[in-house]
Amino acid sequence: MSYEPGALAAKDTTRDGDADEPAHADGQSAENEAAESSTTEGSQGPRAKVWLALVVIAIFEMWLFGRRGHIELCVAREGVHDFALLDTPRTDDNTRRYPTCEKRLNIGITSHFEQAIEDAALHACRRANILRSKEEAIACVLQQAGWQRRTRTTWCPPTHDHYYKRLFWFAFDD
Repeated sequence: MSYEPGALAAKDTTRDGDADEPAHADGQSAENEAAESSTTEGSQGPRAKVWLALVVIAIFEMWLFGRRGHIELCVAREGVHDFALLDTPRTDDNTRRYPTCEKRLNIGITSHFEQAIEDAALHACRRANILRSKEEAIACVLQQAGWQRRTRTTWCPPTHDHYYKRLFWFAFDD
């Protein structure tokens, strides 16, 4: 039988005659340490949930800030103009049939969509009827006398320069 110095020290540090569970230097058992570590991990859980909630809110705000951010409103008179030409390049042959379009930005937490549509319709109708009478432009705005209106909206991603210029307006001089 050989003598090991560590074996005697382990027997001396046991508590209450329980030889299977050695006591720690500060007097706590392994069970108490395991309970403490689980409460420490549990206290980090709510912190992680708060950070996750903040990330979700930030992503939602980014989506909301740029939602319907790009507005393109086109006006055309039935039988004269063709909306199917919008996605094709303008040529000498189709210039007269090409609808008149205006683009607006609607970036921000509060939407100004209706005001942007009214403004774009007014300007598009003025451009479409620049050589015609004022009554024709009014009929265009009111969508009467065969005038039609098409509106396309798209999300403005945060990578666009006007997105972050609007978001960080205090940092840019325009």
